[in-house]
Amino acid sequence: MLTPEDVGILSFTLVIAITEKVPFASIYRMTIMRKMALDGGEYGINNYSIFRKYFGSHLVMYAILMSTFMGVYVIFYCISIKLYLYQFQSSVPIFMILFFSSCFYNIRKFVYGYFNVTKQMKKRSYILIIGTIVSLISGYFLVKMGMGVIGIAVAMSLAFLIVSFYTFFTTFSQIFPQSIKKYLFILKILVISSVLTYLLFVMNDMSIIDYK
Repeated sequence: MLTPEDVGILSFTLVIAITEKVPFASIYRMTIMRKMALDGGEYGINNYSIFRKYFGSHLVMYAILMSTFMGVYVIFYCISIKLYLYQFQSSVPIFMILFFSSCFYNIRKFVYGYFNVTKQMKKRSYILIIGTIVSLISGYFLVKMGMGVIGIAVAMSLAFLIVSFYTFFTTFSQIFPQSIKKYLFILKILVISSVLTYLLFVMNDMSIIDYK
């Protein structure tokens, strides 16, 4: 079972690890969404191919912005924890676990703009429900197995990945039918997330962000 301290640490970590308050990201996303809406109004929202231009350099720039900022954000808080917030030392592994899936999960906000414009919000609702169910069930069993708050973090990461993969796969299948771009994009984000997460582990293990 989780203790009140575990719940507090998990809450503290979640507020930081999945924050969406990235400078300029919301403005950039809303600008692209407005352009999508204008194109949808002019050419028809069911003409999915007209949205291809937004899922090239625009999406890549957004992904780089979000992932880079999140990496810096996590490093900053890891330093803060080791310098001043000693009682939250056990939250560092949770940061690492959630960071990997958050690289995917935070990017899906860009894709939701496409869902909004093309009137496909039901698909978003369905996958969020599935993700919630997966998180609850896997979290329950992982806690029962004695993994505690780490198990909850793993379950949430799994749910984040399911929601993100479905969102990316559905969108790219509509915009780039009969193309491998949906696989290539997921592979690119997977590599970027893995590399950034590995670097955070290395920096932590080599005491680069360990001050006493």
